[in-house]
Amino acid sequence: MNSPEQTNTMFIEEKMELLENKVLILSQEVVKLREAVKVKEVVTFYTTNEAAKLLNKSRSALLDQIRLGKIKAVKTSPESKFSRYKVSEAEVNRVLEKMK
Repeated sequence: MNSPEQTNTMFIEEKMELLENKVLILSQEVVKLREAVKVKEVVTFYTTNEAAKLLNKSRSALLDQIRLGKIKAVKTSPESKFSRYKVSEAEVNRVLEKMK
């Protein structure tokens, strides 16, 4: 039979282990959140009007190239047949480099 002190010590050790596990899980979640925020900070998107100006093209010419797959863009409303697009800064830079 355990003494009250031993029982108390075992209880405290169990609680500490649980807390350490919770701290580890929370630390992992913080790392994931920081990575998600970092990704959102890094990626900049342009409207088709902005991208067209940067690429020195008309908006309709840009849209034609997007539809042909020559310029990568993201649909803002994938379900809509009248979807608008946004073009990443990286894609604009890639096209500009290709034009040189």
